[in-house]
Amino acid sequence: STPNTKTLQLVTGTEGALSKLARSDYYKYQAANFMFGWNSSILHSIDSFCEFNSLRKNQLLRHYDSIKPYLDGLLDSLPMIKKGNKYREYYFLPQYEVGQQELVELHHLTFLMDFCSMSGKEPDWTKRVQAINEILADHVLWSTQKRHNYEKLLTTDAFRKTKKSYRAFLETFMTTDFFAAYIGLGFSDVNPKEKEVNALTQTVFYTTELMRQQAHRQEFEFEKECVNQMARSSI
Repeated sequence: STPNTKTLQLVTGTEGALSKLARSDYYKYQAANFMFGWNSSILHSIDSFCEFNSLRKNQLLRHYDSIKPYLDGLLDSLPMIKKGNKYREYYFLPQYEVGQQELVELHHLTFLMDFCSMSGKEPDWTKRVQAINEILADHVLWSTQKRHNYEKLLTTDAFRKTKKSYRAFLETFMTTDFFAAYIGLGFSDVNPKEKEVNALTQTVFYTTELMRQQAHRQEFEFEKECVNQMARSSI
């Protein structure tokens, strides 16, 4: 089989989602939308780094055409891939991915993302990763991260203007560092046809620190209390 976005089956619920999005058949399924794939209930079901990496590749497949210019020549620029034992041990390329160019390229990209988030000492590689994350920024939903209205979402332009959050996003998105600092909260089921975008219809990124503080607080505003309940069950 080859990854074909026209025939992928949509995953609209978190129950059983990990086996579809991050195990041997992950290239046959796709999360209902990009943010739903980062729902904390799915991420917390991960048992291994291999599953985490497969989920990331699955998520990136939907944006492959947009980020492809930054994937060209990637393998040639990463000499440690060809000679590094650690790369082969931790970034194992499953046999069923061999020969599928999209998956192979994304496999190397996830290594580059992790490497840059840990070191940041290779300007050319860092620029490549950040350019890709700039594209992906158009597809994420971000809370205001403020106690008085954290249930509200920032526009994409407003998100790009946040110094700390946007910088962290560009440098670490989809790495373990990112998911230690930010958590995707949303209900366990999503309606792909839902046009209204808010904290109750979609998965949204919040800072883990803020959600730890709010998780056990009682709010009288319905949306805030829903987000708090999501945090209580996830953190």
